[in-house]
Order: sequence, then C-alpha cells, then structure tokens
Amino acid sequence: MRTRVTALIFAGFIAACGGGGGDGGDAPQAPPLRPGQTEPDANSQITILQPTLGGDYGTANAQVLIRGSIVSKEFHITWSNSAGGSGDTFPYGVDCDPRFDDVCKSYEWFVWVPLSLGEQTVTIVARNDKGADTRTMKITRI
Repeated sequence: MRTRVTALIFAGFIAACGGGGGDGGDAPQAPPLRPGQTEPDANSQITILQPTLGGDYGTANAQVLIRGSIVSKEFHITWSNSAGGSGDTFPYGVDCDPRFDDVCKSYEWFVWVPLSLGEQTVTIVARNDKGADTRTMKITRI
C-alpha cells in the first residue's frame, strides 16, 4: 500500500509540473517580421517588445520607452534617432539562478528615447564580438 501511495504522489507531482518529458508542446516562435521583411532573420539576437512588436508607433509624449529582449548579456546595445540623439545600454538578467551569476532564463534591455515632433526612425543595434543585429521602428510624435 505504501508503494502505491508513493507512486500516486509522484505521478501527481509529475503531472503538476508539466510532465516528465516529451516534446514540450509548441516550439518557440521567431520574432515577428519587421515591415518590408519577407523572411525571419537566421541569427536574430534582439527583439523589441515595447512599445510594439514591430511596425509604426504614434505618441504625443516627448519620450518613449523602448524595451526588448536579447539572447545573452554579452551584447552592447546602442540606439539612435534620425531626428537627433543617441545612447546605449546593456542587458540585464531576468529570472536568474541566485547560485550562479551567469545563469538567467532571459535577458532584457530598455532605453528612453527623446522624440521630436513628426516622424522619426529609431534604430536599435546589438553588438558583440561576433557581429551585430539591428532593428528599426518608425515613431511619430504628434
């Protein structure tokens, strides 16, 4: 009886945590295509999550928060605005294992970009020693 109860508890634990293996459900999805892009990037390193997942964005604010994710902390991220201004940031770890400094489930970044009136293009570039990955978005301040 004790073995049967232990087996039932173990089976309940495995079911509660998502099972004991298998294909894991849906495969991770690639970032959305940018305007004018016909195929996903083979080595996509950076994704813009806010203010929108791609495309154009409009606001009446004098600045905009742009936030995204990146595959590792080994990147230096820069931004530039076609209407003027530039800056940089570095990724920070999200949901990290406190026992290991470099083990995080994901990495994110953010920048505040000042806006001029009218349409402007903001370019975000992530660089490391292996290359660079670029994202652009049109932002209109009304």
